[in-house]
Amino acid sequence: MNMPAVASERGRKVPRPSLELLKRAFKNPLTIIGAALLVVLVLTAIFADVLAPYKPTEIAGFPLLPPFSDGFLLGTDNLGRDTLSRVMLGSRMSLAVGVFGAGMGILIGIVIGSIAGYFGGWLDTLLMRVAELFQIIPALIIALVAAALFGGSMQLVILVIGFTFWPDTARIVRAQILTLKERHFIEAAKVAGFKSRRIILSDLLPNALPPVIVQAALLVGWAILVEAGLSFLGVGDVNIPTWGQMLSSAQVSLSQSPWLSIIPGLAVVLSVLGFNFVADGFNSALNPRRLAVEVDYRKLNAERVRKLKSAGEGVTAEVQTVESQYAHETDERSGIPQLIVDDLVFNFKVGGREVRAVNGVSFHVNRGECVGIVGESGSGKSTIGRVLAQLLPPVEVSRFEGRASLDGEDLLGLSGLKADRVRRDGISMVFQDPMSHLNPTMKVGAQIEEAFGGTISGAEARERIDELLERVDLPRAMNVADRYPHQLSGGQRQRAMIALALAMKPKLLIADEPTTALDASVQASVVETLLKLHHEEGLSILLISHDFGLIANMAERVYVMRQGKFVESADVIELFDNPKHDYTKSLLAAVPGFKANQGTEA
Repeated sequence: MNMPAVASERGRKVPRPSLELLKRAFKNPLTIIGAALLVVLVLTAIFADVLAPYKPTEIAGFPLLPPFSDGFLLGTDNLGRDTLSRVMLGSRMSLAVGVFGAGMGILIGIVIGSIAGYFGGWLDTLLMRVAELFQIIPALIIALVAAALFGGSMQLVILVIGFTFWPDTARIVRAQILTLKERHFIEAAKVAGFKSRRIILSDLLPNALPPVIVQAALLVGWAILVEAGLSFLGVGDVNIPTWGQMLSSAQVSLSQSPWLSIIPGLAVVLSVLGFNFVADGFNSALNPRRLAVEVDYRKLNAERVRKLKSAGEGVTAEVQTVESQYAHETDERSGIPQLIVDDLVFNFKVGGREVRAVNGVSFHVNRGECVGIVGESGSGKSTIGRVLAQLLPPVEVSRFEGRASLDGEDLLGLSGLKADRVRRDGISMVFQDPMSHLNPTMKVGAQIEEAFGGTISGAEARERIDELLERVDLPRAMNVADRYPHQLSGGQRQRAMIALALAMKPKLLIADEPTTALDASVQASVVETLLKLHHEEGLSILLISHDFGLIANMAERVYVMRQGKFVESADVIELFDNPKHDYTKSLLAAVPGFKANQGTEA
């Protein structure tokens, strides 16, 4: 499944809203339910004058008639007005306030986010401080103050919602722009002499808008809730029916006629749920990790993907040929495994209770191979990486046994300077939260130079730093080396951490949830960086993750971990096509769009 793109960089396409996006979004049943609710809401709002039996202010019957009495389907209110007519006509104003208020907030957010992200510097800092100021002031407070100063009206409600809802959108757009403006096609546009306005409108915004689609759907739902709250508090035009006004007027007869509150309240809930369901569907469709699993979950490289697609579902003879050929290539390339772990046990005590974090696991990583360890949170997979890197948690260790060697050197029996040397020269680690693991008081270049351990300095060190950053797609023009971690986007920080991990040319890179803390829009960029280092430079990688999408796209062999033990191991194609253990099947069953052959439990 190919997605249209407005530009590509190194073969990776930048997704743009399209028919394919809609198809993926509507594969989610909740999206269909949400869309159906919204269709009913919109049609009711448009044709309310035709569908409503009475005018909203018309006294049509006796007050407080219950539903299904005297021809009133939903009864009457405390003045005798038809509740059904008021709900229908109220949907028009509630929807209008939600759409126009959220739309104004989205538009303001796009403009401010684009300016802040593209120009940066003091302007970025100023605009983000203003955004923080608006985030801490509730919309209800601003609306009440404005109503006291200028009088209540629906136009005022729309303006208040628009001027208080923009900060989140601005931050999303800014983050997207920060990432996109690093791409080579933006540099080419600058070289071609295009003005900043043209670059922002034609090159950056079309690629930055997909996440805004999700945000827009969420904001409309929130705007409807805010309008209901404001109308409930008396802000707005009392002559125009809204669901919030119906809730407010129903309070005087709540104990006698509870349906007068339930009916408009249910309308608000269903409309908000509709927008939220649609937003969730688009969020899933725009998530590159889910898309990778849904479309070509067995991908190892472009050639294998083409063969697997032609093979169809299941393990056909052609796929088996690819597997055997791949196994032969691995044997020829690797020879003796680079990392060998044998019967590793690591137990510790917490609150008097013994936790078996790692309970007798054995595995190996061949030279130039990417091996994945996958399992749910708390299964012990991250503990393996920390034990190998001797980054043990500050706990009372009750049992620590087993053997581990890297190129024949013992990893667990060393201590002091010898352990530091093996760890420095042999193993590097990429953590899941770069902001927590990069020193916030040091510039990125200084942190990388510190990792050299004094072996090089001065101009030679700077040249090496720039080289490392360019290897992870952070070119010199971006001046990342002279920036602090907080001045970088999430994707830039993670790639800077990868460059830091490569500073001493490690034999093995342990990547512990390398994309978990990132926004979905930059995860694919980090994965591409790791794949390039793995395939082009032969870097051995131990990939620790709970994300099957990441494992499928990077690993060649997979170990499935549960409660400190490996329950299954196989080549990635075999594991996805024919899982043996029930636990593996249950994990894969939770992956959106996944289908596998049914095997027998190991």
